[in-house]
Amino acid sequence: MTYYETKQAENGHNYFAIADRFPNGFTSWQETHFEVVMYISQCSDESGVIGFNATMGGTGALYELAEQWTDEFEQLNKNRDDWEGEFFDELEAFCNQKNKPNN
Repeated sequence: MTYYETKQAENGHNYFAIADRFPNGFTSWQETHFEVVMYISQCSDESGVIGFNATMGGTGALYELAEQWTDEFEQLNKNRDDWEGEFFDELEAFCNQKNKPNN
């Protein structure tokens, strides 16, 4: 998925530019993605968004879901460096919320 952001040129005109895919660096994205995939794999037989995606789109849909959730979590925590052991708790709460039906 490609993300775009609006930027302003020196002449005052706005233009679209490709946004940074890894706002906290690739290592952070990769670690988050691993944990999201682990969460999804443990919940794939349950109801909710994960179960719906697994039923309707199969494994490919779960790949896309994992990327979407990873990208969103990374954007929500852009430039954050004060985790103090809270990373796993916050990521699990985020995934629990995203997995709720009609979210």
